[in-house]
Amino acid sequence: MARTSIASVSKHAVRRGLARVGLSLERAPNRLGAPYHLARLLETYRADCVLDVGANRGQFASMLRGAGYRGPLISFEPVPEAYVELARLAAKDPLWTTHQVALGDQPGMLTMNVAMSSSVSSFLPPTDDYLATYEGMRTKRAEEVPVETLDRLASELPYERIFLKIDTQGYDLRVLAGASALVDRVVGIEIEMSVIPIYEGSPYYIESLTTMRELGFTPSGIFPVESDPRMRAYEFDGVFVRS
Repeated sequence: MARTSIASVSKHAVRRGLARVGLSLERAPNRLGAPYHLARLLETYRADCVLDVGANRGQFASMLRGAGYRGPLISFEPVPEAYVELARLAAKDPLWTTHQVALGDQPGMLTMNVAMSSSVSSFLPPTDDYLATYEGMRTKRAEEVPVETLDRLASELPYERIFLKIDTQGYDLRVLAGASALVDRVVGIEIEMSVIPIYEGSPYYIESLTTMRELGFTPSGIFPVESDPRMRAYEFDGVFVRS
């Protein structure tokens, strides 16, 4: 027989009591979480487009839709199996477009290490230490993928208040290097910042913070992504706005 907790009974009792006087009980938004923070940022800075670089299967874009953002979304994802799911999801949304391409600091072709878990696929090889803790990081194949720059792809976009999210598994600063012209139209940026390296050659978080300051952006929010068993952060999502 299923158990009914005291908390559950109390909650139902409160709901019934409020209903008698024409009120209802609703869950308050998590005002400390990344979704609420990003929703407020996009509204505050009147973002007219979100560029979703390293979209994987559309998790970030779906989170933004769930948080209330209703404007244009443009997602970029090079891994074929992830892109199929991304495109299928975006097909339901007339303001969400997708491109099967990687982004970097110059156009061409690069070898992608496609991981067992597609969300951690990268141009950079995984570190031995992290590979030993996460089987999904193991490379199942190497695949040549097309690489473009944001400056080339976004040069014709009509938007002037862009929010740029980059999640390219250690390659974020390379993507920014290929967006030197576009960045003047960017009001906010989200990047990953590495503390304990997951990929060989990925920039340390201090370098990422310095790069953002040099581009004219200041931190708006920093959110832990993953920690090791000793509660040491592997990496953070850093959200930045114009200084």
